[in-house]
Amino acid sequence: MHVTINGYTDDADIANAFASHFRKVHYQSGDDIDAVEAFRLPCDDYIEQNLYSSSLVLDEVTVEEIDKCVMQLKNSKACGPDELSAKT
Repeated sequence: MHVTINGYTDDADIANAFASHFRKVHYQSGDDIDAVEAFRLPCDDYIEQNLYSSSLVLDEVTVEEIDKCVMQLKNSKACGPDELSAKT
């Protein structure tokens, strides 16, 4: 099967084009203190308000763990109750 992406036909050139694109658009939100705080504050508030709930069992969750999980979401799948999807 012959594939052309952005004018590239060689597998290595196509892979390099993808790598170059994703290097430009990747955002390490864990390095952004404002983003980390925007994530943590509502979580911390929720935990504090529900601290005595017997159904609440949470370990410390990092922004990096959330990023990793979101990256593993599959396209073309319906959102769950959390309304997260792989599409932006």
